[in-house]
Amino acid sequence: MRFSVRCIGLLAVLVLGSACATSNQVPLVYQPVALEAPTCAGRLAVVKFSDNRAKPQIGHNTDNQLFYPQGDVAVWLTEALQRQLEAAGCRVEYHDKEYAFDTDAVVSGQLMEAYTSQSSVTNYITTLRFRVVMKKDGREAFIKNYEGKFENTVLVASRSNRTKLMQSALQDMMRQVVPDIIKQAKAN
Repeated sequence: MRFSVRCIGLLAVLVLGSACATSNQVPLVYQPVALEAPTCAGRLAVVKFSDNRAKPQIGHNTDNQLFYPQGDVAVWLTEALQRQLEAAGCRVEYHDKEYAFDTDAVVSGQLMEAYTSQSSVTNYITTLRFRVVMKKDGREAFIKNYEGKFENTVLVASRSNRTKLMQSALQDMMRQVVPDIIKQAKAN
């Protein structure tokens, strides 16, 4: 009897401990948003962005507890761009590496920052910085740096709210990025 109680107690400690260990993991998700962008009729190749962030974590709270991405941050950004371009009517191919594609343009880039910091009990600031590079006929046709700081109030600090903060910031960035890409893809 004592042995089974100890085993159950040990099992409970292990389960609770593993739940706490994953609480600093932030799932990265993306849902396309409605955009005011010209209709896209082009064929684009989107190549996985390089991850040039200085640190692996994607945030911290007021207690300086660090949060890490659950998944590849560069893949999250690239797939979000792909999905948002598809929602705008583009025919999009996703590729891990760049080479000669049979498309109108190739879009790639570098991720420099994706970070959410808790500045007070209810205030969060999410910063995103990345560079978009578009090539046409093998030559760079468009290069632009995008940066956004998004301040939000969150009443309850939670893993799901950190996910929402990152997604919301990226959605706001896509409202700038996608129209630019579509315009540049149409330009001769």
